[in-house]
Amino acid sequence: MKLLSSDEAQEKLGISRPTLYLWVRQGKLTPQRAGRGLRFEEDQVLGLLGKGPQIAAWIRRSRIEEARRDVRRSVRANERPTLILEYQAPPKADFIRARVVSAGDGGAVRPAAPGGAMFESLLDSMKQRDYVFISHENSIWSIHDVRAETSPAGESYIAMELTRPSGPGEGDDRDRRLRDFVATLRSGIYTGRVKSWSRDELHERGTG
Repeated sequence: MKLLSSDEAQEKLGISRPTLYLWVRQGKLTPQRAGRGLRFEEDQVLGLLGKGPQIAAWIRRSRIEEARRDVRRSVRANERPTLILEYQAPPKADFIRARVVSAGDGGAVRPAAPGGAMFESLLDSMKQRDYVFISHENSIWSIHDVRAETSPAGESYIAMELTRPSGPGEGDDRDRRLRDFVATLRSGIYTGRVKSWSRDELHERGTG
């Protein structure tokens, strides 16, 4: 991990010393103490500029094994991914924060805000609990959040937060109903209020 001095961080960001300290107070930058000075992680500085490692991402909506096989075939066939992401911070074992650089074909994302096709598609994927595969079929994530943001340079982009999927049968409708049922029971254990679920509700065999 490379550390930059205050002067080096200012130069890369193209900002003044007062602005640098303002960004530290605002939490945009989290420096480390080095004697009487400050040191900044280069990855974090580059992340503010939208300059981080770029990665391919495939988004799939199906059972996990089917989705994994589909992505494996796509990678081996060198097919275009769903989109290209750029890390905004070094990825953690269970959390990734990234921005959408472009569509998988390299096309620009416009507008990069609610109402735009890509933004609405990602929101739908988040609600449907689609899988996001980063680079290959064994790096499996789910969308935790999607939002429109603006870089210090005034550029609009879509930011995404990804977390490791958990629970039974992510991506499968029947197993999602089971997860919701289990969550209801857990809530009842702590609150004393348990919603009654019928067999028809669980299996979607209503009389109407």
